[in-house]
Amino acid sequence: MRVDQRLDLALPVAGRDHERGVHALGDLGAAAVGAVDVQAHEGGDVDVGAEGADVALVAGFYLGGVAHGGQPTEAASDRKRCFALPVTFAHARIALCTTLGYYAGNRLGASPMAFRADEAARLGYEHAEAYLVPSPRDVSEPTRARAKEVLLDLVDELGPVVDAYPSWHPLVTHHDSRTPVTTPTDRCGYQGLDHTICFANGFVTCPYGDGQEVIDSVATLPHSSIAEITAERLDVTFYNEAATSILVRCNWQRPLEAGGLIPLALAVPLILEKELPCWRWSEVAETWETMRPYLIGRPHGSRSSLFVSQETGQAIKKLWNALIYTGMFGPIKV
Repeated sequence: MRVDQRLDLALPVAGRDHERGVHALGDLGAAAVGAVDVQAHEGGDVDVGAEGADVALVAGFYLGGVAHGGQPTEAASDRKRCFALPVTFAHARIALCTTLGYYAGNRLGASPMAFRADEAARLGYEHAEAYLVPSPRDVSEPTRARAKEVLLDLVDELGPVVDAYPSWHPLVTHHDSRTPVTTPTDRCGYQGLDHTICFANGFVTCPYGDGQEVIDSVATLPHSSIAEITAERLDVTFYNEAATSILVRCNWQRPLEAGGLIPLALAVPLILEKELPCWRWSEVAETWETMRPYLIGRPHGSRSSLFVSQETGQAIKKLWNALIYTGMFGPIKV
């Protein structure tokens, strides 16, 4: 999708009588004048910075309902009906991805917005801070300041806060492939987890008590030459003064890419180890759209996430499509 002409589109959006100006995103309806047809690629979203991703406009269904937990009034289609805000743009390289847009597209199940790694990381951190740093009503300000400091250190060390791991990630890989999991639970070998926040290469859990059950369960995880999983107590108050903060860390034994992203040379063999054996019992082949969170984690765009770059994600997509079109998993589920 490339638009090189000057964009000079005004949006006289209606309120009650379609005559008021725009006062909030909740006022935006599908009655946009001068809407532009934009061809969306597979998955319906755009990864900012990817080829063909010069323009990312919010799909023109009614956003007010999405912002308040409702459903879009128009079903998503391959060709999106898009609108522009009442601003004159000298050039057409636009990426409209507000906090509301990101949540509406990627966390509320609506047609997704452009994926921005920095925006996703910021939102994840804000969630983690609100969840892990105790309320000022419960602890002293120095205790809160210490919690914020340690949280920032963890982000620096372990990468951004994430929603879920790829199912092949060493932190969650020890599960039954018939019922895959993408977050740490007892189904992938952990015991005693409670009040957990995940980072790209580790997670913090805050059970009440001393947390020894967590540490013992990590010690019993199968050994891997690819990554060592360790657990330790942190000297910080997260979540509640009565909880013990436990850090479970994924220590990769192979080099990662810049920014802590997992390279293709690591991702592909880990994916194949988990997915190829499924051909023996699989009845249908799941499409890329269905498998995307299992293959590149969450949050994600159409072909990238906080775990893999666009190039790696695109290669994984091609690999998965090549596998399912062999028929080895059965007919493709549509």
